[in-house]
Amino acid sequence: MIRHSFTRLTAASAILVGSLLLSVSAGATTTGTSTSLVNGDISQPALSAGGYSITDQSNVPGWSSTEGDGKIEVWNNPVGIQPPNGNQSIELDANTIAGIYQDLALTPGVTYDWTVQHAGRCAAADVADVEIGSPTGTLSVAAVMSDTQNSWTTYSGTYVVPAGQTTTRFELQGISTGCSGGSSWGNEIANVALTPDQTDLPSGGLTGVLVVTLLSGGAFAAFMLRRRTTRA
Repeated sequence: MIRHSFTRLTAASAILVGSLLLSVSAGATTTGTSTSLVNGDISQPALSAGGYSITDQSNVPGWSSTEGDGKIEVWNNPVGIQPPNGNQSIELDANTIAGIYQDLALTPGVTYDWTVQHAGRCAAADVADVEIGSPTGTLSVAAVMSDTQNSWTTYSGTYVVPAGQTTTRFELQGISTGCSGGSSWGNEIANVALTPDQTDLPSGGLTGVLVVTLLSGGAFAAFMLRRRTTRA
């Protein structure tokens, strides 16, 4: 009789441990959302080496344009301005000084890390902003990017999504160009990323505490059953 009781207790303890571990693990994966930047490496549309295309925004997955005609200029190193990673980039100033953006379903209260690589096209500096906020409100300037020809710089920062903001706009907006060729030249963008900050995720320490505590409790229960068996 005691043997059967111990077996049932052991099985119940195992189920309890498994359930709690699954609960903790699930909590670690639901802090952020599965929504993230699309085409951050500017790999689409894929162009031939040395080519470029001023195309409708519908042909550039993920990205929309602030230009009135909805055009985006995609490069595959046409004039020797090579991104640090990959071959493709976007020139923000397609037909005029403009920008690109994505509207994302980010989780309110969660901190997100962002990175952008920026370079100028000419000898004098091109300037662009990283802007983040609600699409229906005023975007906040998260960084001012200023770089000269082929001088790629990685800019980074964090953004905490405000309470109640279920849609967040991440925008890269041209401000000025150092090129004498006019407002259709300048502000090269590559390798854009936006991801949940890992420090927002629960640490694995709690799992270890639960395992040790529960297993210790199980061992104590088994010890008490052994004592009862001996005395019987």
